[in-house]
Amino acid sequence: MATIQGSFTIGLNNVKTGDAQDIRRRINSTLDSIMKNGFKRERVEGVLHQFEIDQKHRSGTFGLNLLFRMLSLVTHKVYEPSPLIVLNIDDLILDIKKKVLGTDDEAPTDPKHFENLVKKYLIDNQHKVEITVKPDKEYMNKLDIEENKSLGLLEATLSDQSKDYIVQKSNELLEHQERELDIEVLPTLKIEDIPIEAPEPVKINVDTWTYDVYDEAKKQELALNTDVIQAKDITNDISYYRMLYDLKPLFKTNDSISNIENDAFHVVMPLFAMCFANMGAADMGMNN
Repeated sequence: MATIQGSFTIGLNNVKTGDAQDIRRRINSTLDSIMKNGFKRERVEGVLHQFEIDQKHRSGTFGLNLLFRMLSLVTHKVYEPSPLIVLNIDDLILDIKKKVLGTDDEAPTDPKHFENLVKKYLIDNQHKVEITVKPDKEYMNKLDIEENKSLGLLEATLSDQSKDYIVQKSNELLEHQERELDIEVLPTLKIEDIPIEAPEPVKINVDTWTYDVYDEAKKQELALNTDVIQAKDITNDISYYRMLYDLKPLFKTNDSISNIENDAFHVVMPLFAMCFANMGAADMGMNN
């Protein structure tokens, strides 16, 4: 079980048979480079930030993730102070940041924390195994032959009465599978089950913010007034932000398809949208 014995796995596919030694050398070289050069501060900050979001984001499996997070401590009987300590993400992240990154007033207490973990569990740890799985082109044929052989041996041990019983049960199963199911027995959410008004309506605030933007079409600065809709809800201290832009100012004209096709802005917009969401804004306030 993974909760009893932790493991670090590196998996590769489409690897040539003779490249196993070179892959092993590259892995060891990467680990040695980590011990020599360490992890960049920006990288550590980014990973911790992403980890915090992943742990707090309420997805469809949020409850199960909370349970799995505690399983390791429960399995190893770590009851003091309580297995629930792993749910306090804020304190855990803060403790790691103090160790590795420090604070504005204090230097880091263990700046090589992650490098030491790499050395202890990956470099100095001799409990390693290398498994190579090779495809067999004749696997399906061999499987069919083995299955037919097993069925032949089984059939030889059956009496006529047993064979008739198997045929009877097979026909009953087929009849059961082909019958029309009664969907009324399934739990169903009906319109009348949904209340017309929410028991606790979400409070929504609408503010107007002013931004200074540069109009590429007119080559001038413009003041843009934008309505910002805010809804307060329980989101584990995570702010979710969505925005809708009017792209008409990017194009020379709004009614000419030919001009839009000759304009380069619409070509790079998907790239811009992808990059914009990954730029990071940890050092910016809400207005920025």
